[in-house]
Amino acid sequence: MGHLVVFVVDGSGSMGAQKRMVETKGAVQSLLLDCYQKRDKVAFIVFRRDGAEVVVPPTSSFERAGRRLREIPVGGRTPLSAGLLEAYKLVKRTELQRPRTRYLVVLVTDGRANQGLTREPIDREIAKITALLSGLKRTDYVVVDSEDKKNLIRMDLAPRLARGLGARYFQLADLRSDNLTGIVRDAKKAQVGND
Repeated sequence: MGHLVVFVVDGSGSMGAQKRMVETKGAVQSLLLDCYQKRDKVAFIVFRRDGAEVVVPPTSSFERAGRRLREIPVGGRTPLSAGLLEAYKLVKRTELQRPRTRYLVVLVTDGRANQGLTREPIDREIAKITALLSGLKRTDYVVVDSEDKKNLIRMDLAPRLARGLGARYFQLADLRSDNLTGIVRDAKKAQVGND
């Protein structure tokens, strides 16, 4: 039974601040090598401005994924709903082709969504898509909170998102290369134990 690790990365302007995206890319690059050695597939979804894009479809090519990772742009608004919905659609598409695949969705965001898909309030929209994701079989979630916790004004939206997904929650400080690799290894071991 293979694994697909889906990275859903916030590419909005806030990620460009304080080198958060640089830290994220460094950690994910390390994890790519770990996935390559274990023959796992990876995929990347980036959400920014007014939508989300699968910048790397499921692949086992370390070189291709690494190259696309380095090219990920940063800037604009935060369409979190679009990123979550794109993750849902990617898993559903992959299920049709490889029904025994296990999925680990790693979401990196501060949770500060300010761009919706519909006219519905953004928090309600996110709750609906989160419920869709929670209903997926053989899928586990990790939420990495990129909010600056030293800031006087803290929203703490990512922990709420993690609770909705039943996800393991970590802060960006945990996103060092060695830590992220360990987080994903632990999540995959838990998946095997639940089968």
